[in-house]
Amino acid sequence: MSKEGKYIYGVIGTGEKKSFGPIGIGERGDEVYTVPYQDIAAVTSDSPIIDYKSLTKDVVVRYLLAYQSAIEQVMKHHTVIPFKFAQWLGATKSSEPSWHRATPSSPMHLKRCRIR
Repeated sequence: MSKEGKYIYGVIGTGEKKSFGPIGIGERGDEVYTVPYQDIAAVTSDSPIIDYKSLTKDVVVRYLLAYQSAIEQVMKHHTVIPFKFAQWLGATKSSEPSWHRATPSSPMHLKRCRIR
């Protein structure tokens, strides 16, 4: 059984919980949703933690296209600061990760980028 985590697509400027539908990476149809922190939110979905080095090129391309498609869907309504491909936090479905502590930039730095 593979380990579960939270796949992080990027950060948007909202302090609200939102759902973007079952468009998550990993071909399971996981819901993409926000995890708010103050007035910004991580765009995330539940996902198995995958070692992309062990996959064929065709499978990696499918995951990359799903990642890109999810970000494009969110961009229809929000400015997105995307995270690089293949970023997970090791939280279970029953606990939300403290994504704001695990980001390469502080939440204050992300706010200065004027995400809306």
